[in-house]
Amino acid sequence: MSRRFTEITLFLSVLCLLLGTAYAQYGASLEGTVTDKSGAVVPGANVTITDQATSVSRNTVTSGSGFYRVTAMPPGMYTVSVEASSFGKSETKNVDVQAEKVRGLNITVSPAATQQSVDVSTEAAGLETESANVDGTITTKQVDRLPTYGRDPYSLLRLAPGVFGDASLAGNGTANWFPNSPGPGQNDQPGIFQNENFVQATANGQRASGNNFMIDGTSVNSLTWGGAAIITPNQESIQEITVVSSTYSAEDGRNSGAQVKVVSKSGTNNFHGSGFFKYDEPGLNAQNQWGGPTPGTPTEKVNVKARDFGGSIGGPIVKNKLFFFFSYEGGRYSNTNYSTQWVETPEFDQLLAATYPNSLIGQAVTLPGNAPRILNVIPQTDCSAVLGQGYTAPGCHVINGRLDVGSPIGTYGDYAPVFTAGSLGSGFDGVPDLEEAFIALPGTSKGNQYNLRVDYNLGSKDLLAFSGYMVPRNDVVATNSGRPNEDLTFEPRNKYGAILWNHTFSATLLNEFRVNATRFFTNQYDTNKNAYWGIPYLQIEQIPNNRINYGATQGTNAPLMAAQNQFEFRDNLSKNMGRHAFKMGGSFAMNQDNNDYEFGSQRPIFVYHELWNFFNGAPIYEGIDADPRSGQPTDVHKYFRQNDWALYFQDDWKITPKLTLNIGIRYEYFAPLTEKYGRLSNLYLGAAGPDALTTATVKTTDQLYPPDRNNFAPRLGFAWSPFSDAKTVIRGGVGVSYNRITDTMTGISRVNPPYLFRYGICCGTETGAFGTPYVGGQIDPNVVGTNYQSMYNYGPNPVLTNNFDPTTGLPITGSVEVWGAPQNMATPYIWNYSLDVQQELPWNMVLDIGYAGSETRKLLRIVNLDYIYSNAGSDTASHANPVYFPSTSANGNYSALLVNLNRRFSNGLQFIGKYRFSKSMDTVSGEGAGFETNQFWPLNQTWDYGPSDFDSTHNILFTALWDLPIYRNRHDWVGTLLGGWHVDGTYQYHSGFPWSPVQSNDCPTIPLIGSAPCPALVTAQYMNGKSGLANDDFLHGGIFPNALVTVTCPGGATATINQYFQPADCSQPPAGPPFIHRNSFRGPNYSTVDLAIGKTARLPWFGGESSQIDFRANLYNAFNRLNFEPFGYSSSATSINSNTFGQPQAALAGRVIDFQVRFTF
Repeated sequence: MSRRFTEITLFLSVLCLLLGTAYAQYGASLEGTVTDKSGAVVPGANVTITDQATSVSRNTVTSGSGFYRVTAMPPGMYTVSVEASSFGKSETKNVDVQAEKVRGLNITVSPAATQQSVDVSTEAAGLETESANVDGTITTKQVDRLPTYGRDPYSLLRLAPGVFGDASLAGNGTANWFPNSPGPGQNDQPGIFQNENFVQATANGQRASGNNFMIDGTSVNSLTWGGAAIITPNQESIQEITVVSSTYSAEDGRNSGAQVKVVSKSGTNNFHGSGFFKYDEPGLNAQNQWGGPTPGTPTEKVNVKARDFGGSIGGPIVKNKLFFFFSYEGGRYSNTNYSTQWVETPEFDQLLAATYPNSLIGQAVTLPGNAPRILNVIPQTDCSAVLGQGYTAPGCHVINGRLDVGSPIGTYGDYAPVFTAGSLGSGFDGVPDLEEAFIALPGTSKGNQYNLRVDYNLGSKDLLAFSGYMVPRNDVVATNSGRPNEDLTFEPRNKYGAILWNHTFSATLLNEFRVNATRFFTNQYDTNKNAYWGIPYLQIEQIPNNRINYGATQGTNAPLMAAQNQFEFRDNLSKNMGRHAFKMGGSFAMNQDNNDYEFGSQRPIFVYHELWNFFNGAPIYEGIDADPRSGQPTDVHKYFRQNDWALYFQDDWKITPKLTLNIGIRYEYFAPLTEKYGRLSNLYLGAAGPDALTTATVKTTDQLYPPDRNNFAPRLGFAWSPFSDAKTVIRGGVGVSYNRITDTMTGISRVNPPYLFRYGICCGTETGAFGTPYVGGQIDPNVVGTNYQSMYNYGPNPVLTNNFDPTTGLPITGSVEVWGAPQNMATPYIWNYSLDVQQELPWNMVLDIGYAGSETRKLLRIVNLDYIYSNAGSDTASHANPVYFPSTSANGNYSALLVNLNRRFSNGLQFIGKYRFSKSMDTVSGEGAGFETNQFWPLNQTWDYGPSDFDSTHNILFTALWDLPIYRNRHDWVGTLLGGWHVDGTYQYHSGFPWSPVQSNDCPTIPLIGSAPCPALVTAQYMNGKSGLANDDFLHGGIFPNALVTVTCPGGATATINQYFQPADCSQPPAGPPFIHRNSFRGPNYSTVDLAIGKTARLPWFGGESSQIDFRANLYNAFNRLNFEPFGYSSSATSINSNTFGQPQAALAGRVIDFQVRFTF
């Protein structure tokens, strides 16, 4: 933990103690106009709003136009009383104010001789008369009752208008993302313990990385990844969640996607709480009905054994003054996956250890825990597996189902003559060397989440607050090789704390100040002291289906060393004046990215070509991060710094009691990346034109790119009730939003020269082959010391210092990877707009029909400059390869028809029905350093323009809470025994995601550039395939059944071609462009039903009349429908050269069942 973070944490803790308590931030408001019976406005009326749970009151006075507004309100039920001279007192009870939303309430007062009391309802009004925002509120009932796998409340974001996602699970129960979507947590189980929860949700056509997460009005966003939250609050702690998909409030910023605003629960004047236990056993779950395109592949089921438990307690410390709320959730999970792999035999390891006991390789195979967890050996009957790898015929001798592939040749340090004399070494010796095995890969996870909130009402002028979450987690993860000594523990620690001070200057002037800190930290090196970090990562290639691995995984994030700190200060000032509700403020965030992602890359990886080179310790390849000036392995731990600023002004103008205008402007400045100690470098291009890489140089710099300060975001919205019955609202708006450039796009510059080279040294071979022994000493296994549990067990390799050119910052021979940034980086932004009509219907229903759209500009994309600039005759270009730049040069657009039908909870029934007909287009749909975000033809984005990877034309969702009418209103023992049944659930259908047929062989070369991006779009020569998109069709090739056929070519030779994209005469189609545009075809659709079936029984004898216990079964994919994994960028399903072209490669999860019991009082 850094000294600075410790100091700030202690300061906040002491301040919290001095304050005595805390009070979380709120963004809800109540406003309206006070009139008399004739419709005339009533100025100077005293309006008192009282929280019915805490008895805390707020006061204001109507303006000269009869307008009042109260801001910074926690969600809940309120009593609103109005008193004015010459008028009787008016009291309106049970006014439901929802989280982070503005509710309108116009009040009519009567003459002084009368008083009136009105009970509005138990639920919020459905019409939104004060704001143009496209948004929705997820209530406490929905959070508590709807089935959510892993109890992850963010999986409910898809219920909100304008938000799309399906919360689906992969076949093994991990999160299933949008196609080609990079981000953290891809192998995580969904749930609240994820260290960076990258939610599968897109709003208004924006990338998932554009989502913004807040708790109690303060940020809990990941610093590294956009659209990820470092705190996922447990369900017991959530009061409500407001999700805004299109915003016209200048207060909203940082990102342009969904604004997710969580309000945590607080204590009240009565003690209340809960306790729960959730049980998930793999034996309850169903197989997913389809194992894949290869016949005989077994089906899969979610094999996670899960136990979740926890509870909450809240109440008064001092009634009407001081309140507390505490919640806890724990999770214990275990899961065993299985893998079929080729591994070395025990006899091979024993022979190696006996022959070279003191060598690096001999030590590696005798380390404790080296033997894989083999459940059984799969007997072989022939040598086809190794002959397929090019082994010298006959390839092997089969010995009791295992393979003898030869014997050692030469001595330790000598290269075996595998390229010049074959793979058999000294010939067969009757000892088995390789075996195919079925291996167990067990894993466990232990998570805990603690939440504390304290509210303190100092008086009529001041409120103080604290809200905090802490999430420690402990995982033990087995690597794919299944060797116990490669198991690693993972212990992330996520923390969040916020302090708020609200001060009321007058009845119409309020100031809100808040400060918060978040931290994500893990040190996998310290938590794995017994791991063998001092042994390089050893791999044997030319093994059937994969490689044989020894040692803990090496490379970026292995071990993971993460330390992200964010400190944010916000201040908002609200003023009511006449018909105007003004709000202005700003924020300042200090972001510290102290991640040491390259820590593990200073440990070398050695790759050996076939078994006998491994036996002799003679690698063909070495990968290592080292300082080119000294040859010393290094990570050059960087301490990145970056600050964010924002200012805004908002005017909600109540022009008439039926017309509200939302006018705002926001300014945001996201400063460029800097490094605390000045160790930042970038690649600067040379002369303009296609040969700009020729004279490019790497230079140190104080900031990665020049700042973009032109980030003004105007916003305008309106809400108009045109008719006297006030049952219709017409709303619309237009506005600009900006997106912060995330660290994942810029922080990877930590690998740049001259501080380190990402060396990839090849190829060490026997003399006379295509390489040379040890590449002239550049590959050096002798740098390994004898302290096998220390990452610092590697000495310098002086030979590497001979390959550094200080004038260019690049190697003299060979190449090095560079991640930089152009000098014209801009802040990505969007124009969003909407128009909708809300109509109140009978039976507590509201119908909303509208249009929403967006135009995205300057979206981020990763560009490989080797596909942009010519390499011909360029020494510099060949030595900087690859070169990746984030570029703000992609665009997109989105249009959607949105239909929403909502019924407020009444008479035991609540539901939401959604339909979206939409089209999202862009030139690239994700950002990040993964290959899946590569464009096909980056030089000219014309061919990459197509439907977004997350585009789904039709989306239908229906979710409901239903208390069955069986003895529902009986409160005697009959009702307790036979009543209380409820059925809750969600049905969703959406059409398939788009995909691109690609060619994996003979990829076209970019003219004048000389590079050939692969995979590549196919040329525009397409023969029509089968029509229809039923899921069953995809079991047989989708719209391209029997794609690969054998044809006779001119001259009599035969060839295998794709009959839909390649000519039958075996000729090569003309090299593109033109191409078939990206994402021109659609994959399988998706449909599922998640159900919760439960029974609630009252327990008035324990904890009072509100006490009850609920027994529930949750069924995810209740009817075990077969859904398929989406087609991805590099999937065999999309390659026209694959024999599984057009077929899904895997099925999503089958039915999963868990049981829960929950007690509340």
